[in-house]
Amino acid sequence: MWESEKIEDSYRKRAIIDGQEEVLEVLDTSGEEEFSTMQDLWIRKENGFLLVYSITSKQSFDRVEQIFEKICAVKEEEMHQVVIVLAGNKCDLPERREVSTQDAKVAAERWAKSGAFVSFYETSAKAKSTMKSAFLNLFAS
Repeated sequence: MWESEKIEDSYRKRAIIDGQEEVLEVLDTSGEEEFSTMQDLWIRKENGFLLVYSITSKQSFDRVEQIFEKICAVKEEEMHQVVIVLAGNKCDLPERREVSTQDAKVAAERWAKSGAFVSFYETSAKAKSTMKSAFLNLFAS
């Protein structure tokens, strides 16, 4: 799906959205601490965020909660301009689930109270289930 060049930790892809060509830039930190010093800069620059956790890892869910808090701290009064998609990946592995759908929905509802537009998806990158919808929702909002 992402057949474009890799620039350090980011990927770029051209896509047609609502009949208009857009460039999607994906910054994949994989939750790595080594990127935490750059997060404020990246957050300040953007208004759309796809926060992905694994439904098989409570730790990854806790990490996206921390990233959301950081977005709130950096964006402050601009939160009404922010679009956040919360995506629980690996829904093709329900037997290994550590994060319930309900817990994620509650988090998304709580996040929406910040003023941001927040949506929630359960996805499977392996099965290519709802991934495109999650990405495109960043632009539709």
